[in-house]
Amino acid sequence: HVGGRDDSVRDFSAGLMLQAHCIRWAIAHRFEEFDFTIGNEPYKHSLGGVDRHIVSRELVTRTGANVGGTLDPTCQDAVRQLIQRYVAKGYRDRARVAATQALETWPALSLDDEIKSLASD
Repeated sequence: HVGGRDDSVRDFSAGLMLQAHCIRWAIAHRFEEFDFTIGNEPYKHSLGGVDRHIVSRELVTRTGANVGGTLDPTCQDAVRQLIQRYVAKGYRDRARVAATQALETWPALSLDDEIKSLASD
């Protein structure tokens, strides 16, 4: 999956040129199908693209707990930002669950006192 875009350029589409190059390469290598990925931008139709329905699935554990009962250690910043978004939007229950899981995994995780207090409720 590759993309390119610069909205300030009006007379040249790097994305269109990239797609055209990829299509040319795919034809030269005898591919029979080219996936434009998601979106219904007009240029995709101009290059022969057709619409198709895509279905997404979400897989969760029976209990809703994370596999292994812990969070991936590489996602600390993303978890912190998610908790802050929950609090900002008023989703206190979601923030409480996320903060509790995060602090169980990373007791020294830097969170606001307000958020830490949610986890102890």
